[in-house]
Amino acid sequence: MQGGESQTYGAVFAAQKQKANESIEGYAADLKKIYDKAHACRDPKTREEDLLRKFLDGVQDTKAGF
Repeated sequence: MQGGESQTYGAVFAAQKQKANESIEGYAADLKKIYDKAHACRDPKTREEDLLRKFLDGVQDTKAGF
């Protein structure tokens, strides 16, 4: 993947929020797909932490986030 594409996916990941009609599972799956395109070489621990932080930040139902 070229650096430009990675940066684009990184920006998409940073701006990602759960859509009003999107399920929790769908939101989580989308985050994982985008993250893997943006940060393919990150170690598993960093990936998990980044995904969890972004999930909690972007989830609409705060009770579901906890």
